[in-house]
Amino acid sequence: MKCYKKDYPRPQFVRDNWQNLNGVWDFGFDDENEGEKECWFEKFQGDRTIQVPFTYETKLSGIQDETMHKVVWYRKKIQVDGSCLQEKCLLLHFEGSDFFMKVWVNGQYAGCHRGGYARFSFDITNLVSDGENEITVRVEDSFDMQQPRGKQRWINENFGCWYADTTGIWKTVWGEYVPQTCIANIKMTPDMDNDVLELEYTMDAGEGVADSGLEVEAEISYKGVTTSTSALAQELLESDYQVQGTAYFTYEGEKLTDRRDRMESEQ
Repeated sequence: MKCYKKDYPRPQFVRDNWQNLNGVWDFGFDDENEGEKECWFEKFQGDRTIQVPFTYETKLSGIQDETMHKVVWYRKKIQVDGSCLQEKCLLLHFEGSDFFMKVWVNGQYAGCHRGGYARFSFDITNLVSDGENEITVRVEDSFDMQQPRGKQRWINENFGCWYADTTGIWKTVWGEYVPQTCIANIKMTPDMDNDVLELEYTMDAGEGVADSGLEVEAEISYKGVTTSTSALAQELLESDYQVQGTAYFTYEGEKLTDRRDRMESEQ
């Protein structure tokens, strides 16, 4: 598909202005769980590096230590384009981290997430400035059997089909500049019997947008040729804007179509 970008982690919802933050991060074990008390998010105390997005238990991480370490820390310095912050927001995305994560940016708390499988994001626009910035991450894991763990073991040794646990960041970390009013999520439901693609949008909208209104235009194409367009009007749903509608599309055998989405405020 024409929307494909190498290493881009969200192939059904592609934007151009993004940064892959995988690679070498500073890293440290916090076996005494003193990092927060000692403010490692301000003065990092890790003594090694790790290759993200591989967890410290794996060979590709550069560490390969299968011992349980309940608390681990990461640090990464990134470059931010200040000119982009004038009209856009900077989102920090984590595709997956196991299990309880806290994030600081330049020593300021950005947020937390509990879980091991779901994608999550933080808006760090107000925490960064032009030039070099620092991201610090604390992740806590455990052998608690009530914690969702797939086939991860809950004792120190492998047994049966249970293997070494996965602690910390295990999927891509990336940054993305987005407009202050933007499409946050798209749900696509194909109806093959009627050759219809139902599109459901959720938008993040700034103040005052409810008065001016929004419109989303969906364009479906095949081999570069537009087969259908559809403009969808807004409906206000709680704190988010949700737009629903249908767009017809052409489907030929097992070949794929392309989709382009554009949102603008109504004048």
